[in-house]
Amino acid sequence: MEPRQRVGAILKADENEVHLLGYGTYDFSGNKIKIIETTTARIWLRQDGIAQVNVKYGVKISPLSGNELMKAVQDVIPGKCPLIVDATQLHSITMDAKVVLFKARNIKALAIVAPTWVARTTAENLLKSNRPLCPAKVFKYEKEAVKWLKQYR
Repeated sequence: MEPRQRVGAILKADENEVHLLGYGTYDFSGNKIKIIETTTARIWLRQDGIAQVNVKYGVKISPLSGNELMKAVQDVIPGKCPLIVDATQLHSITMDAKVVLFKARNIKALAIVAPTWVARTTAENLLKSNRPLCPAKVFKYEKEAVKWLKQYR
């Protein structure tokens, strides 16, 4: 059994990635994981070099919370790296916030995980209308998104 430390999120670590399980404590494989929690999401750099954003349940992202989120992403990312956004719990995002989120310069590639048809359609329309500065794609499953992002590490 790996040591546990209280930091605000329950994570499970394996050799390549960290999985968010809930809120409370986290397990780690010898490496400390920096987790930043904003009003809208939890952000961390995975052990495989991919930054991850897990949007909180029912969140509406505004320009202010979008700026807060992107500042947290910049604090987590060392230089430039790929980013996976789990938008499973996202409720909505304003037009101004979309501009903030899709214009970040420290992201090599962006993968959005949207498990439902409605969420995927919405995410794909966001990408078409806002044209991120990096390669971007929408996925139904996180494993597919990670596999695609690994080419951009």
